Amino acid sequence: MLRFTPLQLLLVVFITGCSGVRFQAPTAQGCAATNQTYGIGACRNAVNGGLDFDYSVQTGEVDLLFVDDNSGSMYSEQEKMANQFPGFLDSLSDFSYQIAITTTDVDSSAPGKDGRFLDFGGQTILKNDSRQRDSLHAANILKFQNTIKRAETLQCPSGPGCPSGDERGIYALNRALERPENSSFFRKGGHLAIVILSDEDERSSGGGAAGSEINGGALSSAYTAQHYDLPSTFVANSKAYLPANKSVSVHSIIIRPAINGAGADTACWQQQNSQGGGVKGFYGTQYALLSFPSQALQALGNIVTGTVGSICSSNFTQEMGNVAANIRAEQLQLPCTPDESSLKVNYSPAPSQATAFEVDASNRLNFQPGLPAGTRVNLKFNCPK
Repeated sequence: MLRFTPLQLLLVVFITGCSGVRFQAPTAQGCAATNQTYGIGACRNAVNGGLDFDYSVQTGEVDLLFVDDNSGSMYSEQEKMANQFPGFLDSLSDFSYQIAITTTDVDSSAPGKDGRFLDFGGQTILKNDSRQRDSLHAANILKFQNTIKRAETLQCPSGPGCPSGDERGIYALNRALERPENSSFFRKGGHLAIVILSDEDERSSGGGAAGSEINGGALSSAYTAQHYDLPSTFVANSKAYLPANKSVSVHSIIIRPAINGAGADTACWQQQNSQGGGVKGFYGTQYALLSFPSQALQALGNIVTGTVGSICSSNFTQEMGNVAANIRAEQLQLPCTPDESSLKVNYSPAPSQATAFEVDASNRLNFQPGLPAGTRVNLKFNCPK
């Protein structure tokens, strides 16, 4: 573990700060990915046989993609998300953010289905602009609130045009990545944070995939999981379609399954299954696998740990607070283990105080304290062979 002394910090200050969006750099397998993202010269072969890096990042950049379960049992949960959203977005108002919403319904070519983004009223992406932050930010909140609550959800199960009850949030994410019309949403820099809101699992009950749970643990094959329904497919596709430096986190607001040593939320499961009217809830096992990715999943792409919250929460205050805190986490992923003496950093604007940081065993830089969003950071270092 590298540790920097106060004297060194006067010479070298590296920061992503309170605004520190997770940054996932490419693996040390050559310079192609870094140069593609940052331009020729961002990475070069070094005389010591290693790699020399010289590139800049800007703190406080995040793309927020919401996957909204729009099936007939979800309107009250959509309302809770809408009600809590102002506080959530206020906590990220200093960020350069983009917001889009798709649904778990992939059965047609309608807006919001099959990975398409929902329309906010003439636009499919909400953006924050520091030049008109206050007015634009307030407008973005209202547009999100009006869109996350789905008319097709409210009118079902008795109304016409009901959405599919076969929830496929992971499938929708895979389709969202590969749609050319969505490409401007996935920016080169910053972090992609995905929020899945659902009272069921992929293909309702997991599709018979590993770990699927129904009625206490038996595998279900009512809807069989296909290639695009698998967590591993999404992680691999995120690596294929997104820039190599862009990290991804998934935040699931679900019926929590047994995961990470904690037992399943049986009380929430019972609550969801006691609503009557044929409404069923299922443990969100496949979604949770993306939120707490195993080493095997992490090896497939740039996914980092997200959060899991309860669909049964009364107001989603804790759930969305945890998402915001995760996004603001003060760490930055380096592509390799740097030579401590080679690490040089320039920043604009300059920090008001020295910032302590350390490089951990996973080559992640951890910082305390941080800088405001929008800080431009130039990083130079060498990774020996």
